[in-house]
Amino acid sequence: LLLLVIQVAVAGPAFANWLHRMADPPADIAPYAGTRLKVVPDSTLLPTGEGTAVTVKTWGNAADHCELRIHRQDEPADAWTRIMLNDSKPLPDLGHGPDEGNVRRFRYRLPNLAQNVSLIAYANDGRSNEREIRVAARPTVLSVALKLHYPGYMRRADKVLTAPNGSFAAPFGTEVDVAATANNTLKAATYSQDNNHNQGEAAWSVASRHAYGHLSVREDFSYSLKLTDTNGFRNQDVPRYQIHAERD
Repeated sequence: LLLLVIQVAVAGPAFANWLHRMADPPADIAPYAGTRLKVVPDSTLLPTGEGTAVTVKTWGNAADHCELRIHRQDEPADAWTRIMLNDSKPLPDLGHGPDEGNVRRFRYRLPNLAQNVSLIAYANDGRSNEREIRVAARPTVLSVALKLHYPGYMRRADKVLTAPNGSFAAPFGTEVDVAATANNTLKAATYSQDNNHNQGEAAWSVASRHAYGHLSVREDFSYSLKLTDTNGFRNQDVPRYQIHAERD
């Protein structure tokens, strides 16, 4: 026991750091070193094509520069791009301990990400834990299934159509049940209509990757579906679909 006490006294902050790492493995606590580092992306989940800034924070022994290493998902496991960061900004000390001063912040921007990336930073004798930025596709409509209920006077059975682009023509007075299928699981779908008289929006029901709604064909008009997936991403460049009301 006495030997353990002596070892703890000698190790000091290093032992406390080890205890924290053992007690909370998921926490972002890097191995103890004279210079400590932490990588903090502004966002750890992005839609395809978006970018984000990354902060590397150092403390302990002063770091005039650091190296940020970047690994892209489709690259070989040992292929890391190395970026040297030299422009730092001093920050307030983390505390009053001997290893809680000399805080520096380095910044770097990752543009136009198309795949997941992993990040590690090095400075002096220290390194950060590995951090990951995930990249996911935005929601988009893949296909639209239509069930046409024709006007009673036509004496026609209901008809099911698949319209890949959502546009269709139907006799005046037709009622249409719409089921749109997206590439991602949906959180919300908003139907937006534009015709000669007014514009309006309505929420459609969603379940898994599907959005459900109803249309009444009384005139020519266009509509669009604004999608929000469970990542909170929205579809971009929302297409408008054309509806043509056929007259007898």
